[in-house]
Amino acid sequence: MAIIKGSFVSVWEKGTVQTEGTLDTETGAVTAKSVDTGDLGSLEREYFEDKDGNEYEVCTECHSYILKSEMNPDKVGNGLHEDKVCSNPDCESR
Repeated sequence: MAIIKGSFVSVWEKGTVQTEGTLDTETGAVTAKSVDTGDLGSLEREYFEDKDGNEYEVCTECHSYILKSEMNPDKVGNGLHEDKVCSNPDCESR
């Protein structure tokens, strides 16, 4: 298991919140320190940023796992297309 340190970033309608966090690169699980910010409006985006500046999109449904690329069959024809899906196999977004 490889745990990397970085920042959990939440982008809101009225501001951005950045806290310390970790990413388990094997499972895609993200942990972050919780902070009380008051009302910042609607959540627009969440991501984990490692120390090198690489960003990993976080699932907007469970808020605890990064999104990963997955190849899926097209609904028409015999082709494949790439989807971004939650790393958590039990997430309701799947």
